[in-house]
Amino acid sequence: MYTDHFGTTEYPHKGMFYKIGIDDSKPLNEQKDIEEEIFSTLFDMTEGSSLSTDTFRIFFPFDFSSESLVIAEGNLFKGDIYGASIKGRVIGIYPSQLGGCTVLLNRV
Repeated sequence: MYTDHFGTTEYPHKGMFYKIGIDDSKPLNEQKDIEEEIFSTLFDMTEGSSLSTDTFRIFFPFDFSSESLVIAEGNLFKGDIYGASIKGRVIGIYPSQLGGCTVLLNRV
């Protein structure tokens, strides 16, 4: 099988880090959980490479010289890969000086 590596994209998928909040502006009986976006990004994904089969890693570009990393352990992530929806909880954040970041996620 031949794979054309010239036709691939470095970060081909779109995703979002978020947390669950409550809309306090409404009366108690009308309050619902809402997704509060923290950070949207393009990403790529691979398996978690751990003993657990419910972990996976995502990779995304990030310029640490001009931005601060705003995601934290416990935040949630959702993305779309070729029509398949993925969701996970952040359990590890691994920034790189090379201009990117790796995040370890546990499926939710």
